[in-house]
Amino acid sequence: MKRKSKDYRRLQSKRLYERYLGVRLRLESCSFAEIGELLCRARQTINIYWKSYQEQRNVGLIWFSGQPPELTEEQR
Repeated sequence: MKRKSKDYRRLQSKRLYERYLGVRLRLESCSFAEIGELLCRARQTINIYWKSYQEQRNVGLIWFSGQPPELTEEQR
């Protein structure tokens, strides 16, 4: 687990690092509320990270903001 932790610190995105950290803490048996408090995120947000990880593993943590782009590829 130490090696993975160091790898995650090198990630470009702070948001992605937070998602990985949240999942890692959950794997270490921390509660959603504890993790949320540590990361300054709502308990529900940590729960979303966890569900996404369970469904798709690491790929599930690399997600978009949820808002579709203003222009489609064809329109550009």
